[in-house]
Amino acid sequence: MVSRNLDKIGGIPLGTGILLGIVIDNVDTGTPDRGRCKVWFPLIHGPEQPESFELPFAENALSFGGLANTGFVIIPEVGASVACGFELGFIEEPIMLGYWYGEEGLPDQHPTGETRDKVITLQRTDSETGDRFLLQIDFTDNSFKVTRTTSEGDDFLEVGKDGIKAETAEGNEISIDRQGNVNVNAQGDVLLGGGALPATGQVVTTEHIDPFTGAPHPQGSVNVKASL
Repeated sequence: MVSRNLDKIGGIPLGTGILLGIVIDNVDTGTPDRGRCKVWFPLIHGPEQPESFELPFAENALSFGGLANTGFVIIPEVGASVACGFELGFIEEPIMLGYWYGEEGLPDQHPTGETRDKVITLQRTDSETGDRFLLQIDFTDNSFKVTRTTSEGDDFLEVGKDGIKAETAEGNEISIDRQGNVNVNAQGDVLLGGGALPATGQVVTTEHIDPFTGAPHPQGSVNVKASL
């Protein structure tokens, strides 16, 4: 363990109150894995980051759970800032109580630009790639939207009062509205496979688009009307 030459900091015994630290290792090697982390406290350990093996595991005080098969676990990223308390005041028994942001790390308060009641927004941003995952649930109209943002753009799935719509960053789109209309718009090929592919409707139309002009081509275009 890291040697400690201080018993008090500014007259306050170590291990009392809350200390701010930085996660340097978030892999719990214990059995079972409880989501523990190794936390570096510059106020105690000094300005130089110690090696992971020199530090005790900090327990993860979860916001919900405590019983078998209940709750969820949130494990902070390496480099995250955490606030810790200490069991019975022992600095070798840290407990992560919560997280805090520096001035540069604070995320947007409202990622969608909206401030409405009855709207739940969950967002996760990859600290290495910048990719973002955003889930928005709107209880005013019982809709939800999932958006995945990468360097290529946004992919999203939306379910709402008008129907269901999915779209990729490249502009490929599938939508189903409440009137029963289905729209498929692909930048590439649309492939259908199966033992049988029946097409049923009052009017069945296939249209051949000229790859050079983008206009319908008479060869390959078929319009079939059902018998009445």
